[in-house]
Amino acid sequence: MKPQPKPTVITPLAGQNLSPTVKWMPVQKEQATGVIKRSKLDKAAGEKLIRSSAEILGSGVDPQTLKGAATGLVVGYVQSGKTLSFTTVVGLARDNGFPLVIVIAGNKTNLLTQAHKRLATDLDVESGETLPAWLMEKNARAQDAQYEQLIRRAIENWRDKTLDADEKPTVLLTVLKQKDRLNSLTKLLSKLNLAGVPALIVDDEADQASVDTRNGAVDENGMPDDDHDPARINGLVRSLLFAFDKSAYVGFTATPFANIY
Repeated sequence: MKPQPKPTVITPLAGQNLSPTVKWMPVQKEQATGVIKRSKLDKAAGEKLIRSSAEILGSGVDPQTLKGAATGLVVGYVQSGKTLSFTTVVGLARDNGFPLVIVIAGNKTNLLTQAHKRLATDLDVESGETLPAWLMEKNARAQDAQYEQLIRRAIENWRDKTLDADEKPTVLLTVLKQKDRLNSLTKLLSKLNLAGVPALIVDDEADQASVDTRNGAVDENGMPDDDHDPARINGLVRSLLFAFDKSAYVGFTATPFANIY
């Protein structure tokens, strides 16, 4: 096996403490470092971006645990830019062993295309210099066998203990926030054995369509109502999350909706 590069452990900036929401500490390796370098941010801004991104990812599910699910919401102004923020989180997910990342990127085709291209650029998906770190697809569909084969092979590689980390590319799927596209992706995932597979789901502009606008989400005691029928897109995003037994959902929004899920 080839020697692995020594990871950079993310540590608090001088004089600051980690957020109490952090459950585990991600490590910064090649992907997150590459995002920061390509962003052209100065050193201080880059450190702040890495720190905030580590706290976001570290507040969710540790990919080394057996099972679990966590949801989170990033609200308000992000100094380095919202897209660069969640792109860094995606890079950290790859650095920390997530084999599957899904980005719900806009409710209009042009917004999805824009986000897809930006992610591909910022993550340097098509660098071609080494083994691919990413297998990136847009609007993967259940009826196309190629997508099933791609994800299945990536998961098999992720489970193979004889392979080095750089031989295990992460699948990055971007999907339109639209009922048919979300439903098709969930059907595709239902064909696969995802037991124990950690997945990161990023919801860009989580205030748009993802919010459950129907009444009755909680009962008279303030507890979740199991019989509640959520709004359409909200319900489809929930179904997407339920395809996994180990997942972290992070919504990004500039609008302070507190109860998306």
